[in-house]
Amino acid sequence: MHDMDSITSALHQSTSEGLQAIYRKEIEAVYHQENGFAQAALGQANRAVKRRQDLYTLINQADEIEKQLQSARAEHQNVKETLDAANRQAELANQRQQVARAKVESLRSALSLWEAYARQANGGGPTTSTQP
Repeated sequence: MHDMDSITSALHQSTSEGLQAIYRKEIEAVYHQENGFAQAALGQANRAVKRRQDLYTLINQADEIEKQLQSARAEHQNVKETLDAANRQAELANQRQQVARAKVESLRSALSLWEAYARQANGGGPTTSTQP
């Protein structure tokens, strides 16, 4: 009977070691599987962080472009106002030039009348102030 106990004990020990080996293999398989899932999730998280950083960079660039655009619009408005003012000044200068031409013509007419009057006063001869 002693042999039967030792056989049972040996069989029990062998079964126990076999089950432990199977459990170890199962635990390792589950560990590797879970580790793979964790690595995949970590990779996704790293890609998401990188994408978020890229988006922040794009947002900052867009903000800078918006500031430059606003500055360009303000400068454009200033140039437009300056050009409008210059056009108004040019129009005033043209009007002044027309007035000056009219005055010159009026003075020429008055001079011609004066010369005609002087010739008549001198008996029809040329006046001393007349110049060609």
